[in-house]
Amino acid sequence: MSKRMILLTFLLTAFLAISSIAVREFGYLGLWRLIGQDSGTIQLFTDLTVAMVLVTSWMVRDSKTSGVAAWPFLLLTVAGGSMGPLSYLIARQWRIDRQAR
Repeated sequence: MSKRMILLTFLLTAFLAISSIAVREFGYLGLWRLIGQDSGTIQLFTDLTVAMVLVTSWMVRDSKTSGVAAWPFLLLTVAGGSMGPLSYLIARQWRIDRQAR
């Protein structure tokens, strides 16, 4: 397993742990309700949305050359934020590592 794959897997695992704690504490829909509480959460959500749009546009372009279908990861991005791009990068790296053998 490459160093990059180890790092990506660690990041995804850490993000899933943090997300699980938040969902357990607030519920999935409760997280969405928190967004409109004040200008700080609105700013964070807007910033996250801009970042995810930029990342997903890269993912779609990259999928055409990498051979990894983007659509499952786009859906995961809409539902779970960074889980989508991190999972895409793991799938992409897995494909690269497999081809290198």
